[in-house]
Amino acid sequence: MAERGTQIGKAAASGEPAGGKLDHISEMEELIGGVLRYGVLLSFAIVLLGVVLLALQGNTGYAGNHAGGRSQLQALTDYHAANGGRWPLTPTDVLSGVAHGRPYAVVMLGLLVLIATPVIRVGASVIAFAWEKDGAYVAITSYVFLVLIVSFVIGKGG
Repeated sequence: MAERGTQIGKAAASGEPAGGKLDHISEMEELIGGVLRYGVLLSFAIVLLGVVLLALQGNTGYAGNHAGGRSQLQALTDYHAANGGRWPLTPTDVLSGVAHGRPYAVVMLGLLVLIATPVIRVGASVIAFAWEKDGAYVAITSYVFLVLIVSFVIGKGG
């Protein structure tokens, strides 16, 4: 609350309308917060859909996950041993599995959305700071965004 009062005082001292810049900042904070909120909710809904599909179909959608009398849970936690490691480990594999209605791929899509949510939030922050014409924060946030993107591109799974 004290910060809001300080911002109003600064706006008044600069001759701006008291609500103008402050309202703009609040809108940006709500937008960025919404990215996180709705990203997590979307992720939850997708994972839940995958779990429901898993319960209805009774299998993950990938052959070999019952090999050797292993339970479904053991198959899910030991995905490299099942089916020669042919589980959806890349975004392309996940999207292909989702297109074929495979429950495990749907769960993986939900997890990818969850992982991508904070990255999208950083990207939205870059845009917000650019809109505010705050060059220092644009540079810092752009660097963080670039590091995140590069880490995804060069990172390895498994």
